[in-house]
Amino acid sequence: MSRHEVLASGASVFSSARYSTMPESENLSFAVLSKELPRNNPFTATGGVITDSNGYRYHTFLSSGTFTVTEGNAVVDYLIVAGGGSGARNSSAGSGVAAGGGGGGGMLEGQVGVVAQGYTITVGAGAAGPTTLRNGFNGDNSVALGATAFGGGAGVWQAPRDGIAGGNGGGAGATNTDPGVGGAAQNVGGFRGGHGADDASGNMAGGGGGGASATGGDATITVPGVGGAGRVASINGTRYAGGGGGQASNSAVGAGGAGGGTAAGTPSTSAAANTGGGSGASITGQPGDGGSGIVIIRYPIP
Repeated sequence: MSRHEVLASGASVFSSARYSTMPESENLSFAVLSKELPRNNPFTATGGVITDSNGYRYHTFLSSGTFTVTEGNAVVDYLIVAGGGSGARNSSAGSGVAAGGGGGGGMLEGQVGVVAQGYTITVGAGAAGPTTLRNGFNGDNSVALGATAFGGGAGVWQAPRDGIAGGNGGGAGATNTDPGVGGAAQNVGGFRGGHGADDASGNMAGGGGGGASATGGDATITVPGVGGAGRVASINGTRYAGGGGGQASNSAVGAGGAGGGTAAGTPSTSAAANTGGGSGASITGQPGDGGSGIVIIRYPIP
């Protein structure tokens, strides 16, 4: 069976999947590839916010719903972004502990065959900022068309200081002689969180959350890690899933990664909705929430 065929039984076939490691030349070809693929006309579908632009029809899901093919079959392009993780909450500057930033939500792009049926679309929520002195939380997964983008990993404050794994990993915390390592990426093509750093003199800093195109920044003993940059989606040219910044014991704060990640702060702010961005760590007060995810499906206008 060709990778562009659709099973007669009604099951869909993944024809291509692209992640944040693809070269720029493939990004350019991906934008026009679906125009070359066969489709049984007429093709009609409902679900999400429907817009037409540059010869494509877009179904944008800002929250969970159903993509329903009412007639025909086609190969569609998709973007799936999960909810971002939240940064950890520290007690105060000079407290003897440093906190890591939340990871950006996992981000997937690809193509898949669809037939006349309904497809459940789940858009992951961003993680809530912790209300007590503790680690952040992972964002929720986004699921569509048989693919799962994992929620961004939590930034860490508590022992052990290692960042939490997620679609992109959470930033690690640190305390005297106990620096953590950044959380691992669970999605193919995702990036780990930044490592923490400390020394015997009481200097310490947390790592930044991983982003969809870059590792979260590793801390030095006095400079916290920045959030990893998000990635520009080929489907619409928008950048998503930046990581949140880490925090140091000397009150220094790491910047958020481009694509929705927010900086550490006193407290940090929430990532924007539907960006999948991770929130920064907080020196005092409740950290901001991670940004919710998004799902976009497009195909040439029939």
